[in-house]
Amino acid sequence: MITSRRIFLSYILDLATHSVKNSASWRVPVGLQLVWGLVLLSGIFFLPESPRHLLGLGKEAEARKVVAELNGVPENDPLIEEIVEELNFGIKAENEGGKATWAECFSTRNNLWKRTANGMMLQFIQQLNGQNFYCKHTCNNTTGSHVWHEFLDYYGDTFFQSAGTE
Repeated sequence: MITSRRIFLSYILDLATHSVKNSASWRVPVGLQLVWGLVLLSGIFFLPESPRHLLGLGKEAEARKVVAELNGVPENDPLIEEIVEELNFGIKAENEGGKATWAECFSTRNNLWKRTANGMMLQFIQQLNGQNFYCKHTCNNTTGSHVWHEFLDYYGDTFFQSAGTE
């Protein structure tokens, strides 16, 4: 629902600027995206360090403190012990697997390069063919909220209707 509202707002912004006859028609939407990105980026400075990272560095006391703050419980709560144990178990399992590099994704061992290439191509094709365009049309026909989605995905619905589909 939140994503639909954001898409709705982006369409309103595009509609508001599409008739502007100068470069503001594209600069305003892009500029507002950059502003939102800066707001999100500034939030990083207020986030605590990752408990998993702290445990990996051997800073268990700091990790417990962060986990307690994130869960809103005191540091001596049994929940903290359980979470820290799970994190330590995961770190230990990763370390037992040996050192891995990014180049390993493209190695010929076990045909890993084929898996990596397959994943990359699937993501590329999904973006190339406009997956949201088709997905929203399917949602329009099954959810009953056809008017809302039709407004949000005007071009997708127009395309399918001109092709003779319901």
